[in-house]
Amino acid sequence: MERRSYDEAQKELLDKGYTLINDRMFRQDGETIYGVELKAAGTDTWGVCSRYPIDAQEGYGVQIHAIAGTFALSENGNGGE
Repeated sequence: MERRSYDEAQKELLDKGYTLINDRMFRQDGETIYGVELKAAGTDTWGVCSRYPIDAQEGYGVQIHAIAGTFALSENGNGGE
C-alpha cells in the first residue's frame, strides 16, 4: 500500500468489503476468510495478509495474528531491522 497513510489503506480495504474487528480487517468470500493487519512505516503502510478456510481449527486465526505481530518493517529498504 505504497504511499498510503494508515487511514487511507484502511478506508480502501473497507471499500473492498473488509470489516474492522479490533485491530484487524477481515473479509469472507465463500469458504475462505481473508485477513489483513496494517502496519505503518514512514509514508507507506504495509498489509500483512492471510487467508484460511472458514472451517479452520479453532485458534488458527490467533496463530496468524501472532505471526503478523512479529513482522518487522525496515525503513532503510535493505531488509534490516
